[in-house]
Amino acid sequence: MSRPAITTTLGALVDAVPALQRLASLPLPMKPSYHLSKLQKLVFDEAKIYQEKRSELVTRLGEDRPPTPCEAKQGQTGPFVKAEHMPAFLKGLEELSAVPVSIAWGPFDLSALGEDGTVAAADLNALGLHTDGALVVMPEEAPTKAAPPKARANGRGNTGRKVDLKS
Repeated sequence: MSRPAITTTLGALVDAVPALQRLASLPLPMKPSYHLSKLQKLVFDEAKIYQEKRSELVTRLGEDRPPTPCEAKQGQTGPFVKAEHMPAFLKGLEELSAVPVSIAWGPFDLSALGEDGTVAAADLNALGLHTDGALVVMPEEAPTKAAPPKARANGRGNTGRKVDLKS
């Protein structure tokens, strides 16, 4: 049985990296851990391509200059994108983020976390849970039928109104 491929964008994968790292740090049984480990590697490989292309853009549109005090405090070093090139840089990032990507591995099934497993809602969103190119999937929930309201001995339901049990 082959696994379905994950089809998404380069930008979505880059956005998912921190959440994927947090998910991968949870202790899991061997099989789900292996699946998540391979998914993480494949995503990181694609994210690395994004970072390389982003660096090329910065180099092409930037200049070497000493960092401002704020940039230095954040540990940033040059080159820095020139202000006049910022629109072209942002357009390049937008195009790079929109590049379609297909990962030949299936999404991680969150049922491996067990009933008591916890994941932040923000991480689920970053992992694309509610999108077509999701890196994670929720466990299948069995459909349930709603139970009819219980009638009390006097034939009245919880609301106190008369309940017709024949229909």
